[in-house]
Amino acid sequence: EAHLSIHPSRPALFETLMMGLRLAEGVDLESAARRTGIDPQEKFATVIARHVAEGLVVLDGTRLRLTTRGIDLASYVTRSFLPT
Repeated sequence: EAHLSIHPSRPALFETLMMGLRLAEGVDLESAARRTGIDPQEKFATVIARHVAEGLVVLDGTRLRLTTRGIDLASYVTRSFLPT
């Protein structure tokens, strides 16, 4: 019987990103990596780059935050970080 295995830190990383993106100042990705043991800049490099190109997020150093447009589409942005 095959079953999916989710790294125990992935839900914690998702929660950190989801909660941090709700803040005006966004989320510090280095801090998230230290807390969860997973580097979100590495794990989600493609997703972050796509959202930057779409104008939904800004990556300023290690801080990721929603743009005005991104705030309107926050559910779409946060869903892209769901653990798989």
